[in-house]
Amino acid sequence: MKRRRVESNLHWNVIHEILLRLPVKSLVRFKCVCKSWHSLISDSHFAKSHYELSAAPSHKLLQITFSDYEARSFDVDASLQDDSFVVSLVPPLPKLVEYYAVIWGSCRGFVLIENKLDSMERPHLTEEYQNLYIWNPSTGFHRDLSYSEMGQECQNAESAERLLIGFGYDPSADDYLVVVLWPKHDSNLATRLVLFSLRTNSLKEIQGPHIPYYHIDNPSFLCNDAIHWLAYDENLLATVILAFDLMKKNFYEISLPDGDFTDDFNYDYLGTMGGCLCLSRLHDSKTMVWIMKEYKVQSSWTMLEIPRCLSAVCMAKGGELVALGFDEAEFMKFNDKGELLARCEYDSDGQSRFEVAAYTESLLSLPGNYDGSMEKPSTEADQKKEGLN
Repeated sequence: MKRRRVESNLHWNVIHEILLRLPVKSLVRFKCVCKSWHSLISDSHFAKSHYELSAAPSHKLLQITFSDYEARSFDVDASLQDDSFVVSLVPPLPKLVEYYAVIWGSCRGFVLIENKLDSMERPHLTEEYQNLYIWNPSTGFHRDLSYSEMGQECQNAESAERLLIGFGYDPSADDYLVVVLWPKHDSNLATRLVLFSLRTNSLKEIQGPHIPYYHIDNPSFLCNDAIHWLAYDENLLATVILAFDLMKKNFYEISLPDGDFTDDFNYDYLGTMGGCLCLSRLHDSKTMVWIMKEYKVQSSWTMLEIPRCLSAVCMAKGGELVALGFDEAEFMKFNDKGELLARCEYDSDGQSRFEVAAYTESLLSLPGNYDGSMEKPSTEADQKKEGLN
């Protein structure tokens, strides 16, 4: 009864404007207030307006353990004294012993994950469960993509290998694209560029000249309307940042900062920090963090040294650097001089190998009509409430 009086005394436009300014976490809970609120918050136009209006969106670090599909979301902006700074999530992945999870990128609240077959365990198992998943951890919405949809029939793990894969948003078409470089059957070099549109649910293949890049096991990142990877250019015999412009549909390169960058990519991490490209590398129990302050301007690379081994680095709203430990289950914050401000250990369930990526909270869902999309409670607590555990 009280709820009805509140709604009758407030103009619907006022309620709409108030809800647009609330955080995603609150809005997901407020879907239960009444049918009209549920309808509004679930509306795609409201979700888009909410995302575009948010001047300072909430940033998260997503961690998925390598083999048992446990996921955690770390609130980059929360106090480490707040128990809710880390939340357990349920990723949309089938739990199979022969498979493991890989994060390939993030964009506008979505994360691109692969359920990848361990070819060492079962080299001849077909691709029945070896799919891509586009997942919004904030809402639970996800879309499955099979390899056949991506233009590749995979009979075993080896035939599913590709050189680069990325995920991004084309603002000119209001469309999300999955970008894949497939190799020739007799070569490690790419000659097939495949673009999958989530809006039209269709595939476009670009057959072009020789593309001289080798596959690097690092996630892609969206910056300046382009997808970015670390890649090895066989013509230059050097590591570069490879970018694909989602509107112009072409590749270009960005040089790494001056320094000793070898062919060992095991401990390199490319991402974004405060809207800028960021590259980190482990060296002698330290993490060297480079930030490109002005996009594509080589002289704008600035370096920060942090005396700890970190697996991923991003930036909180207050300008602090936030990272997960490389060897230990710890969450840390640093100032702009690389000095430790706060740290907190968390329960890792004994898992030492994990995938990690930064993402932004959003209410967004993917455009287009297709089978297989769904929305369900993402957190373990929410699933228990819904009787799903």
